[in-house]
Amino acid sequence: MGWNANIDWTSADTIRETWNDYLVLYDLMEAVRERQEVLELSISDPIVRGDRLGRVLDIDEGFEAICPGVGGWLSLFVNQTDNGGNWNDQASIPVWSVADLETYIGSARPEPMMGGRPSAEWAHWMYTALNLLIWTKQQTGPGSGAAVRQKKTYTSGSWATAVSDFNSSSWGSWRNYVGYPMHSAKIWSGQFVIERWGYRNGTLAFYASPPSQSFKADFYINLIGFFGGWEDNDFNVDDGDWVRAYTSDTIWTTTIPAETFSWADIPTASVTEPSGSEKGWRVNKWAHHFQIVRKFDVTGGLDYV
Repeated sequence: MGWNANIDWTSADTIRETWNDYLVLYDLMEAVRERQEVLELSISDPIVRGDRLGRVLDIDEGFEAICPGVGGWLSLFVNQTDNGGNWNDQASIPVWSVADLETYIGSARPEPMMGGRPSAEWAHWMYTALNLLIWTKQQTGPGSGAAVRQKKTYTSGSWATAVSDFNSSSWGSWRNYVGYPMHSAKIWSGQFVIERWGYRNGTLAFYASPPSQSFKADFYINLIGFFGGWEDNDFNVDDGDWVRAYTSDTIWTTTIPAETFSWADIPTASVTEPSGSEKGWRVNKWAHHFQIVRKFDVTGGLDYV
């Protein structure tokens, strides 16, 4: 389906010149409904009010449902124009606000009715805004099949010996997810202690039924330091930043299956010599530590884009 070719959506003027109540309002409502679905919100009823004002209000109210944020409690629309749509080594994964949409579009959201009829300016603004709401982010977490494995060594002697001991040691077995990826070093009871946890993806856990549209996905993990300090020589990001742990051109339907990727499964030590308490990097498990960005502007994704 998608935007009806009988309407020229290029500008308010071209919409006005090709205006058809049914086609314009139907397309806007369906585009709103699609976006409610990818946010996993309740879907608005189809247009049922017979008069033009009623149908416009249906659309405007439906748009309002995806606008607090812009988004619902479970998912939010990501501002894909920020940082080229890649938030590796960034402090946040920004979402669209209505103010951001107005700034990007270059005008405030118009009143929906003008002179007793639907406004072409409003229709064009809505069309433009809806075409920007195409990526979402959602907190997720390890699901069925997720696993970690550990390396940990205790060495008396020099730091060089401790690093050699760690690098030559073997990973433990994969086990059901009971910890968080991390890498650290510390001095404990006169010994150097070096530790790593690697991660293997399971079927990602969502907090509502995923939408029916297909998507590409990026998987982000937030990292912080230990009480002894921050050190990251693995991913070269700053304390509190996001790491894009997974990205792919694969188009997924509803969810990403188990064992799609491993992350932080690095066998060697990368920390420098500690002076006491633990330092290194770890997953920030307190702040929505896993985020999945789903990109619905793909084949089988959003129709109205």
